[in-house]
Amino acid sequence: MTRQHRVLALASVVVVLATGGCGVSTSGPVDLGDGLVAGANNRNAGDRPPSPNDATSEVDLVQRYLKAGVESGPGQPLDRVQAFLTSKAQSTLGVDPKNPPDPMVIRIVGGPTRSPADTAGSNVRVDYIQLGPLSDQGRIDDLADPTVKAMTFHVTAAEDPSKLRIDEITNAPAPIVISDDALNQFYRIQPVYFWDSGNTTLVPDIRYVPVGLAPDARAGRIVQWLVDGPSGWVGAARLPTGIAVKPSVQVRDGKVIVNLNAQAAAVGDAALERLYHQLQWSLQDSLALARVTLEIEDKAQVFKGSPADYQHFDASYSLPARGVKYDIVDGKVVPIAAGGALPPILSAKENQNVLYAAINRTATAAAYVKLGSDGHNRSLLIVRDGAPTVTVTFPAKSADAGRPVWATSDTLLIPYGGLLYAVSGADGHAINVTPQRVGKVQAVSIAPDGRRIALVADGQAYVTSFTPGDSLSVGNTPRALLSGQVNALAVAWTDERSLYVAGKSTTMWQVTADGVFATNLSKALGGVTATDVVAFPTAPFQGSAEAYLYTPAIYPFIIELSQLTLDPRLKAPFFGG
Repeated sequence: MTRQHRVLALASVVVVLATGGCGVSTSGPVDLGDGLVAGANNRNAGDRPPSPNDATSEVDLVQRYLKAGVESGPGQPLDRVQAFLTSKAQSTLGVDPKNPPDPMVIRIVGGPTRSPADTAGSNVRVDYIQLGPLSDQGRIDDLADPTVKAMTFHVTAAEDPSKLRIDEITNAPAPIVISDDALNQFYRIQPVYFWDSGNTTLVPDIRYVPVGLAPDARAGRIVQWLVDGPSGWVGAARLPTGIAVKPSVQVRDGKVIVNLNAQAAAVGDAALERLYHQLQWSLQDSLALARVTLEIEDKAQVFKGSPADYQHFDASYSLPARGVKYDIVDGKVVPIAAGGALPPILSAKENQNVLYAAINRTATAAAYVKLGSDGHNRSLLIVRDGAPTVTVTFPAKSADAGRPVWATSDTLLIPYGGLLYAVSGADGHAINVTPQRVGKVQAVSIAPDGRRIALVADGQAYVTSFTPGDSLSVGNTPRALLSGQVNALAVAWTDERSLYVAGKSTTMWQVTADGVFATNLSKALGGVTATDVVAFPTAPFQGSAEAYLYTPAIYPFIIELSQLTLDPRLKAPFFGG
């Protein structure tokens, strides 16, 4: 990042913005709303899906209708949907009551907007993007075409003239449609944890569980999702063959009792212990730090070690509360608010004329992107304590290089020449790991679990799996995020569930890693355009991430936890790790 780029730091819930000749108001805090669900989910299980009888207008009726098809509260979703419809509209719904379809989730991008009333009623228009059907696995398997479409509701008076009903819906994507606002209100973001291919760390697979389920039913559903296996794009491993859960998962006195069939004993003690840790993580968020008991044919299994051992297998849990921060000042990487002697990697002669940098968590290795001797192409140098400096050789030199990130203690990822490379920190060997069917790679960010990455290619943000080590690879089924809504420039993970996506035309979003639930933060930017974003993710249950948003504002400024501090020393900050 060049020195003329300035920075704006974001807290994930409330942000204050300062003027700097860029049209941003300082009149008070800018409330970004609840944002994405983070840490413990606090949705109210007593929330009930809305009824048509309390609608105050045609627009209100449609907004309520788009929440009626959720799986929550008393009654069946189909019955609640039909209550909004006239008998004519009910007859054209085309749903088998014995086998109702999955609800189609949409993201509303315009409206609802009411047209002028006439003698026959009023039309209400909703512009939307179709996300996909919410399956019985609590997930949307394949995100739909991001083309913006329009759906029209013809609203008229019912038999009781004081009550409004929907008489016709034009261009509905499915018989039962719910908005992503309904998903946010009536479902919890529920990670279900699966082991990576090496059984060394757990990878969260985002699901959505109805808040209205009783605790034992909710736990039973989550456990069954675990048995059924991960989403295809996550790149995690299934349970060993032979493990099956008995029909009833019980919740008693804060304990969740999961009873397996007799065949589960054949998978071995190590596999059972791994399952125990999976269950502990997968059930924590939904059941308020529940204690898990694993049984086989009603006999409790006893495992070595502490009941808290499971915490160590989610890599994001070990994140410190605050990341070590660095800045690039006059082409040199310097620690922010540091005292004492500089680490050797920062005292090295290679720490000059630096454009981008990545420092590992222990400050024993640095990756410096520098302007080449030809004044045009970029070079990458790796400096490590007690080892010779390594100059990385790419297949072809390029003037196009992005910010590097340490994926492991000895491997880094970097966009270079439009491709994504994995580079050995030991010898500088570079391997092209660009996923198939993506364009020119511009930016990359590694998830806290170290088994997923987010990247930007030709303005499209993606999330895909990542396998480090001897079988290093990047998944070839990347999942596109916010297609058609953001011309992305940069991505940064805020926690293991979600990430920031900064884009052109003053856009900024926070979105879940599956691309389903998103919060548009663009208004808080006050018209400034982001050029880059970096963040230090928060650990589970630990609150908001710390992030910096780069902008071409006239004055540099930093905002942390809603406190405004002008700091002219800050030029191009980033986090170690």
